[in-house]
Amino acid sequence: MKKIFLSAVWLMLAAIFVGAQTEEGGKNEIMVWGGISPDSTTAIKAFGRTADARFGIISFRYSHRFNTGDVATICPLGYLQITDRTKDVIKSGGEWISSIELETRAVAHPAIAQAAAIAIAHPKWQERPLLVAVLKAGATATREEVLEYFGGKVAKWWIPDDVVFVDKLPLTATGKISKLQLRQQFADYRFPEVAKSESR
Repeated sequence: MKKIFLSAVWLMLAAIFVGAQTEEGGKNEIMVWGGISPDSTTAIKAFGRTADARFGIISFRYSHRFNTGDVATICPLGYLQITDRTKDVIKSGGEWISSIELETRAVAHPAIAQAAAIAIAHPKWQERPLLVAVLKAGATATREEVLEYFGGKVAKWWIPDDVVFVDKLPLTATGKISKLQLRQQFADYRFPEVAKSESR
């Protein structure tokens, strides 16, 4: 069953209602209802808004909503915290794992310069996290050391199933880590225990 949680944000005298719709497994996707914004024919067609030519504004129809593609939590006081992107969360055994949380914990390791957590297909759990990491210049770390570092910092079942060290991570044109390219790069990857069971 889906649940809607709302908080109101006032921006330039326009009422913007921000909601987090709870999906199966506890993933809350941010959606936006209402408000006004500068005229845009493309936006009108895309999101079902109506334009007032006299004032050059768009009036949202509240029956329509815009999914932002972000995952968030809203506390009882109404504060909203973005925790991930819907395309990057990892679904494991019907529950959701935040890739951003894993990456934040990973780069806190003294030997890791950059890290990205991506979902890898798993025969039992549907998906499990793989951590792809870049070590700092002159630093060393083993797979076991990095995985042990997560202990007590995240839920045990959130801990990645494996760590792969690379020289660099692919970047987008804006300098962000490209999860798309990483998923393509590791599309055929198998976790050690999965590869071992498949070889039997």
